[in-house]
This record gives sequence, structure tokens and C-alpha cells, in this order.
Amino acid sequence: SLQLAAHVLCTWAASWRDKHPQSLFQTWGTVQAEAVCERIYSKLEVNHADGTRDIAKPFMLSEALQKEWVGYAQDAMLLAAQRVGFLLNDILEHQKHKEAALDGRAVAPREHRWRWKNFLMNLFIAVLIVPMMLWMLNQHLVRAGGGWRPAHAKT
Repeated sequence: SLQLAAHVLCTWAASWRDKHPQSLFQTWGTVQAEAVCERIYSKLEVNHADGTRDIAKPFMLSEALQKEWVGYAQDAMLLAAQRVGFLLNDILEHQKHKEAALDGRAVAPREHRWRWKNFLMNLFIAVLIVPMMLWMLNQHLVRAGGGWRPAHAKT
């Protein structure tokens, strides 16, 4: 169980790194709200023959439903602890960068470090897009009768 939790944290932390904490809280809140609606509130409601839904009074909690909810609560608390740990590590890293900057040995934040993805995108643009655009503009000039010579040049 702990190995699975560590694997899940590593997988999610990679997608969390490039996001601002406010957007993380918004995403996490949305995910948690959807999960609670699906896994908790949907079990409370009773569907009636006329199409209406409400919560039975009194609500009888079965042992199977209690076990399911306890399991969900444990999963949710583990995920919450992982998220808090991620945010605290991120705050600690920012603090270290701030102290290093005051000492004149600043390190670029991980958001600004070199990424192969950016390099490959720039390479794609430089190798394919730019020459294609230059060729298209040249074809446009040739077909319009212009060419690359100034209009006042003697021929």
C-alpha cells in the first residue's frame, strides 16, 4: 500500500510541478467534490418510482456501506497528506532559492530550467516552419510579378 502511494505521488507530482498552488487547490477541490458526490452523496439518495430523489429518513447505514466509506476516507486522507507534503516541499524549495539569491548564488526555479520539450519545439519551428514560410512568401512575390528586386532597379 505504501509503495502504491509513493508511485501515485511521483506520478501526480510530475503533473503538479508546473502549476501554481491556487490552480492546484482549485483542481483538487473540484476532483474531491466530484468524488464525494459520486461515492458518498449518491449512496444517501433514494430514487422513487415517480422520478424524485431524496434522502431516506431515518437513513440506515449498512456495514458494507460503512466499510466502503471508511476506505474512501482513508484514501482521501492519504491523498490529502501527499498534496500537503508536495506543497510544503515546494515552499521549502522556494525558500532555499530566495536565500540563495540573497547570497548571490541564485538557482533558476525548476519552471525555468532547460527542457527538451521546448528545445524540440523550437527546432521544429526553425527547421520546418520558417523555411516553408519563406518559400511561400517567395512564391507569392514571384507570382505577383515582383520577385526580390526593387521596382526601380534597371533590368
